[in-house]
Amino acid sequence: MKKHLQISGLFVGLLCLAATMHAQTAVPEKWEDVIMEERGDTVVVKPTSMAPGYLNTIFYAIMGDTAATGERNNLNRVYETLREHAYIYDKEATIDVSVPKITIWAKPGTTTPPLHYKVLNPEGKFKKAFIKIAGGQVEFKMENQYLMQALVSDSRDRNWFRKQGDSCRIEFKNCIVEESNWAWITFAGKGTTIKVTDCLIMNVGAEASLEKGNIYDGSNAFDTLWFENNTMLNCGNFMITREGASPNFVYFNHNTLVNHVNNPFYIYSQPEQIVTNNIFMNTGMVPDYPGFYPFYEDADKLPKGIINVDTVDNAWNQEHWLGAYPFEEADRKILVDRNSVSWDARLQDMFDNDIDRTFPDSIDETWASQMMTMNTRTQAMFDDDTSYPYFSEGHWYETEPNFANNEDQIPEWTGYVVSQAVPGAPNKGMINMDTVHWRTDWGYPNPPGGNLVQPDWPILPDLSYSDGELAGGGVNGYPLGDLNWFPSKKLSWAATNESAVLIAALKAGELPDGAVGIDNKEMVRENIAPQVSAYPNPFSNTTTVKYEIASATNAQLIVYNILGERVRVMELGYQHAGMQETTFEQGDLNAGMYILQINTDYNNAGLTTKISIK
Repeated sequence: MKKHLQISGLFVGLLCLAATMHAQTAVPEKWEDVIMEERGDTVVVKPTSMAPGYLNTIFYAIMGDTAATGERNNLNRVYETLREHAYIYDKEATIDVSVPKITIWAKPGTTTPPLHYKVLNPEGKFKKAFIKIAGGQVEFKMENQYLMQALVSDSRDRNWFRKQGDSCRIEFKNCIVEESNWAWITFAGKGTTIKVTDCLIMNVGAEASLEKGNIYDGSNAFDTLWFENNTMLNCGNFMITREGASPNFVYFNHNTLVNHVNNPFYIYSQPEQIVTNNIFMNTGMVPDYPGFYPFYEDADKLPKGIINVDTVDNAWNQEHWLGAYPFEEADRKILVDRNSVSWDARLQDMFDNDIDRTFPDSIDETWASQMMTMNTRTQAMFDDDTSYPYFSEGHWYETEPNFANNEDQIPEWTGYVVSQAVPGAPNKGMINMDTVHWRTDWGYPNPPGGNLVQPDWPILPDLSYSDGELAGGGVNGYPLGDLNWFPSKKLSWAATNESAVLIAALKAGELPDGAVGIDNKEMVRENIAPQVSAYPNPFSNTTTVKYEIASATNAQLIVYNILGERVRVMELGYQHAGMQETTFEQGDLNAGMYILQINTDYNNAGLTTKISIK
């Protein structure tokens, strides 16, 4: 993605020390014990090394940010963390509506992002999660952070974020995530949105199980899963839900998935789904047979492809998710187009040769490959234009991307998978996702030999690629997969507002027009990022900010000073398409030059203008 500096020796020493001891349990006497500085809406939280005797400094900063009357001091508070430092935890923070909004942020930069990891508590156990959202209507966001699982005497934690309540908004942007025993995020509630953009997710899963190593695992249906420009390397799968617990809307665009035990989507009843411009390499590498793992099987007990859809019983549908997202079968909308699929030949050989497995006598021993785009039922539904007029399947590329370090890293890991695929039930044997990591300090093929608490920096994977067909194969001629590997392309792509084009195609039941883009003048208004302006400017006290929304969405106003530090965040709420305006107050901002930026659900490219306070 980006080139970075090496991690400092002091930072490494701190991590190793913390990983070999049980956590300390001291509680700060006052809020200032864990706060370095306060700047407007932003407070800088002390890392573990600067708060002797205290772990969990971010939790204490959040919980202590309360007035004597019990109200939050600042509903727009941003908790800034420091690069090249570690934040260590032995507790689980439980958040509810009393803390309605949390933003954990760090300055952009080229040095190691703030590192978050957990250690064993005094009882020698991990708490279940980093954050548990116990109530509804909570907004939680992390940006420019590194979340990493600690390994202490082979102990691992289950997940990072769990039990999100109803009508929450969970967002991760430009984060790196490593290690999780079960899943990164679990159990979103009705009406909740999960949005993940520009993240690198590696080595998720620490047990040899078909159900482990997920990005999301849920038993409840929720509203929106938005996943764009992310890379997922060496994982179990992307999303696994119980039958009938699919999200209302899935947006999965420009992602790169490499080396996944299962196929990415174990969902069947989704009303609306977009899967476009992605790279799928070595996904669904473990074969299946009816009854092998019934927990996530559909009623037909078919092997799973990359895309899985099942019919929905009308009686069940009327009560679907307590009536939150009712839909008619014929009105379901799924858009699949311009994705690349490829599998290492050794994986197919492993299936063809039917490596030795043992089964109970009651089990049907007919194995089926899951290395496919769709199973027979799903394909038939896509081919039935009468019953499913809004199911659109476009082009599948079948070209290996030729990643920059493909000659050693990816085949090496795949070779280990093939050699270690052994007999066993879902929780025993098969593939242990935790025994091979893309790391310099772990010798392949040996398992880990000690504590793992420091990341490689610069990051080792380089999934840029040279294949010309894929490099221009996406909508508007952009590369397939995570565009963070192609930063100059991503910069121009951000101005196309591609999500609006894809959503329009989904609603119409059509494939997106590949020629649509910033060179097509008829589409300029819909696809070029609208402008934002302020008048008067320069100003004192207040100014009126005007901006244009291309599609109905949530909007957010962010202000940066000339050092690039975020000094204010204003939530503008849900807004309809068209011209909008809001009043911006100087408040506690000093005179000087600032950058004002408008973000939306569909565009975080930064619609900006300069403002000057007199």
